[in-house]
Amino acid sequence: MEELLELTKKQLFMQKIISGCLAVMVVVLLMGGGILVGHMNRMAASMEDVMQKVEEIDMQSVNETIEETQKLLKSVDEFSTAVDGMTEKVNGLSDWFSGLLGGR
Repeated sequence: MEELLELTKKQLFMQKIISGCLAVMVVVLLMGGGILVGHMNRMAASMEDVMQKVEEIDMQSVNETIEETQKLLKSVDEFSTAVDGMTEKVNGLSDWFSGLLGGR
C-alpha cells in the first residue's frame, strides 16, 4: 500500500509539472497572438494609406503623358530618318564634287 501511495504521489507531481508547462505555453501563445494582432492592425492601416495614395494617382494624366511620349519618340524617329537621308545626299554630293574635280 505504501508503494502504491508513493507511485501516486510521483504521478501527481509529474502531472503538476506538465500542467505548469501547459499553463506557461498557453500564456506564451496568448501573448504571441496579441502581438501578432497588433502587427496586423498596423499593417492594415499602412495598406489603407497606400490604397489612398494609389487612388490619388490621376491615371488619365499618366496615360496622356505616355501617349505624348510615344508621339515624341515617333517624331524623333522621323527626324532621325530625315537626318540619315540628308547625310546620304551630302555624301553623294561630296562624291560628285570629288569626281568632278578629279580627286578620285
